Amino acid sequence: MSRPIGREEPTPTNLKDRRSFPRLRKTGTVMIHMAGNPRRKPHPAIIENVSHGGINVTTEAPLRIGEQIVVEMHIRSAPARRLLVKAKVRWIAADNSTRLNCVGCKWLQSLDLDDLLHLI
Repeated sequence: MSRPIGREEPTPTNLKDRRSFPRLRKTGTVMIHMAGNPRRKPHPAIIENVSHGGINVTTEAPLRIGEQIVVEMHIRSAPARRLLVKAKVRWIAADNSTRLNCVGCKWLQSLDLDDLLHLI
């Protein structure tokens, strides 16, 4: 089968990272709240990475692209303190075999770098 003209196979030399902020690998969990429906039960999510621009999590939450959520995070140095940050779902990669979704979200409000570094 022939390749389409003008299409290159991705290689390390022609791949560009379009991210505006570096990702920090973090371990821990957050809670996902539906911003438009506070009566819906929050869903736990596992942090894959986080940055000044957004967060990537794995969750069973039934989310949709474009949906606004609130991410509840606990500060490692002060477990009783929680940080609630509004975000928007930018992309979803579903794994039908596990029913888990890998979800990329963009923060809708400024997030202090110190808060990022102190997350679980």
